[in-house]
Amino acid sequence: MSESIVKSFNIFCDSALGDGNSKGDDYELHLNTAHLNCDKGQFFRFTVKNFSMFKTFPNINATNSSFEIKSLDATNTAHTNNGNTLITTGNLSHKNYKSVHSIADEFATQIATAIKTHSTVLGNDLGSFTISNLTPDTSQNITGDTNNIISFTITYDSTIAAGVTLKCKLTNDSYALLGGNRVKAGDNDSFSSIEVKIDGIDRTKVTVQCLYPAQRMTSQFVYLRSSLNSNNLESNSLGNVTANHSNVEHSQIMGRFPIDNEFIQYDSSTGREFIVDVPTATHIQNIRFYLTNERKQGINELLVYGGTDNNNNKQTTLGNLNFSFALRVDIIQTAQSNSKFTPEVNRSVYPRFSNQNISTSKIEG
Repeated sequence: MSESIVKSFNIFCDSALGDGNSKGDDYELHLNTAHLNCDKGQFFRFTVKNFSMFKTFPNINATNSSFEIKSLDATNTAHTNNGNTLITTGNLSHKNYKSVHSIADEFATQIATAIKTHSTVLGNDLGSFTISNLTPDTSQNITGDTNNIISFTITYDSTIAAGVTLKCKLTNDSYALLGGNRVKAGDNDSFSSIEVKIDGIDRTKVTVQCLYPAQRMTSQFVYLRSSLNSNNLESNSLGNVTANHSNVEHSQIMGRFPIDNEFIQYDSSTGREFIVDVPTATHIQNIRFYLTNERKQGINELLVYGGTDNNNNKQTTLGNLNFSFALRVDIIQTAQSNSKFTPEVNRSVYPRFSNQNISTSKIEG
């Protein structure tokens, strides 16, 4: 099947000022007056030519900052509270960190606080704590002499009760940030993403050992998605599906753009990088464009807010979270090859003379 371009034009969009249904990361484009139509044998092709936005969200956010503390008794049975497994949650502060050491320092403080809170619920007040043997140390950075694996020792004022063991589950994408094992479906109460060991002699000391090199962020790209029913495909993992990550499904992704420190910027170099064909629509009236991370979580879930009313959504409506982009729209005409049709029959005589019936009746003369 060959193709030819019937018509081409550009669409330029800015999500900062949309209609009442639009937000800075979720934009409704109305094309009522554009008369975006194609005829039989034609289809629409959208190509992302340019994308830009300021990075107004921190690297450590609600998608990669949380963990859970559980404890087991001497029989390896999880401690409970009001009939349910006792779980104490903790979070890293949502912000940018200049080094893995800074993240390690924050994690040490937050997990020490969570263990103290957990033990208090069990009736074991551990008092205050100090952090020692923290690695990577303050002199080591991402280019320095370090493997970036986090470890440290917590020392409490009081001892942890005999027979108690501690487990730490790194939830959402914090396993990648801190360097631990991913949580899988079916993991029981004895699962721990990292090693949390109570000293066998001095039970005021807890050693925390992560398993893999830590990183300062977990999202590499911002994904531009749309409501168009395209013929693109994506792996299930990009659709936030919990199983069968090796399978693919139809995708609404129009493009993905690398995250830098301050900007997210993309310019097409060949004009063929991010193409979306829409083979089934003959008229397009509205298109929704929205931003997600690699887990199909909205960019609004990554935001922080400094106001006293704790309303993150203001940044997507009144604040500075927005994006702009340029699309090229082509109307493509398809031409079918003649080889797909039954070839014409060659005739040696005209059809009206082609009757082969011969009369055998005797003709009287």
